[in-house]
Amino acid sequence: MSLTDETSRIAGRFLAARRAASGLESYPGDFPATLDEAYAIQDQAIASWGRPVIGWKVGRVHPPLSEAFGTDRLGGPIFARALAQGGAGPVEMPVFAEGFAAGESEFLLRIGAVPPAGKTGFTLAEAADLIGAVHAGIEIASSPLGAINELGPIAVVSDFGNNNGLVIGPEIADWRSSGFERWEVSTRIDVAGANSSIGPSAP
Repeated sequence: MSLTDETSRIAGRFLAARRAASGLESYPGDFPATLDEAYAIQDQAIASWGRPVIGWKVGRVHPPLSEAFGTDRLGGPIFARALAQGGAGPVEMPVFAEGFAAGESEFLLRIGAVPPAGKTGFTLAEAADLIGAVHAGIEIASSPLGAINELGPIAVVSDFGNNNGLVIGPEIADWRSSGFERWEVSTRIDVAGANSSIGPSAP
């Protein structure tokens, strides 16, 4: 079987599990040797999923894996149908009961300007100039593969970056001067399972 065939087969198995809301007991195929192979699976799955990509989840790759892979970040798509606007009432965001599930407090950056073509390195000030708005939010990290985090970045990249949704909360006013990057952020879950919420503490 060629690498291309295996790429399509793995992507198809992840998508089949997502469509059926069922779990995967193990990685669904030959484990990729590189992040490039994992991103090829992700690309194939995005094309086959057929839903608009409206943003990207960016995750951290910690040492020593960051040295082994040559990067300290990984990415995965966020789809239009997996987006919810948080407000006064609860929002429903499903997770995989037979897989992995977590709600993660996040700061969400809305891109306001297109970076210069070909530019790949940015200072913090240059990156800030590209941001249109900052929101508090919750990433719904969930995958049919229960061991996705234990298997590491290659598995995470293979299945949409371990993302299954995004809740966009309040916009942070005057974010440039707010010092939001130093705020403490917590996720609070109702023990009855009714609601989850996110909120920054005082700076």
